[in-house]
Amino acid sequence: MAKAKVTIKVYGKAVRGGYVEVISAEQYEEKISARAKEFYADESEFYDWLENTFSTSEVWDMTEETKKAVKERDFKDKCLDWALDDIEGEYEEFEITTEVEVECDCGKGV
Repeated sequence: MAKAKVTIKVYGKAVRGGYVEVISAEQYEEKISARAKEFYADESEFYDWLENTFSTSEVWDMTEETKKAVKERDFKDKCLDWALDDIEGEYEEFEITTEVEVECDCGKGV
C-alpha cells in the first residue's frame, strides 16, 4: 500500500434547517446538463431568444431549417450559459485535499 494526496471538488448549497447539501463534481455537471436541457426543450424560451437575438425581419425571413440550425448551434450554447448561471448561483465550490491509501506494485521487481 502506498499513500497519495488527492484533491477533489465538491459543491455545497445551504438548505432549510441549517443543513448543507453537498454533491460531487459529477452530480454538479449533471445538474447543469439537466437544466440546460430544460431550457432547450422550452419552445417559448427559444422564440423569446430568437426575438431578442435577431431583428424581426431576420426571424421572419428564416426558413424552418435555418431556425433548426440556429437552435442547435447558438441556442444550445445559450441554454448552457443560462444553466451555469442558475446552478452557479445556488452552489459554492469547495476543494478537499486528503490522503488515501492506494494499492500499487511499487518495488516488486516487475
